[in-house]
Amino acid sequence: MANITYRGPGAWGNGSPSALTILQVDTNFYNLDQNKLEKGDNLEGLTDQAAARTSLGLAGLPAIPQAALSPQSSYYLRGDGTWSNALSSAPATVNATTGLTNIDFTASSKFIVNMYASTTFAFLNASDGQDGVLFIKQDATGGRTFSLPSSAKTPKGGAAIVQSTAANSISILSYVVLNSSTILVNYIGDFR
Repeated sequence: MANITYRGPGAWGNGSPSALTILQVDTNFYNLDQNKLEKGDNLEGLTDQAAARTSLGLAGLPAIPQAALSPQSSYYLRGDGTWSNALSSAPATVNATTGLTNIDFTASSKFIVNMYASTTFAFLNASDGQDGVLFIKQDATGGRTFSLPSSAKTPKGGAAIVQSTAANSISILSYVVLNSSTILVNYIGDFR
């Protein structure tokens, strides 16, 4: 049986090894809203996040990005202790202009990849369970191809993707991160 810690007269008690009585519940949980306000008042003079985290005993928690404070933000704390906005509904734009194009999964879960050159994608900061989509847009010339990193696994035993590279076409590469070394991908091409 779990111990339940409850307030005794003037201080927090050691807990009760048995169910609380109605009187104990009434005595210990009365006026919780007021207690929350009193706890909040203790943070009133703090002017920075680090001091607030330390005061609350959360000094190891990383600072919240300023953008996360927006009501429209969708930041979350990743398992590795960093903040990410990968749940964002707005796609991040990436231009493929060289032989290597970084796709940073902390930037978003959706990406518009403008293909100005043939390239190899590098998937960065993959978080287990994350999923999303890359919208691959050919330029007016077309013919631009991409290669996937070794962590990307395709259906049918790793069969090569037959890419649509017509000028101004759009293809979709969806992904699910199983773990940092296994990212499952699927390709649908030639939307015009």
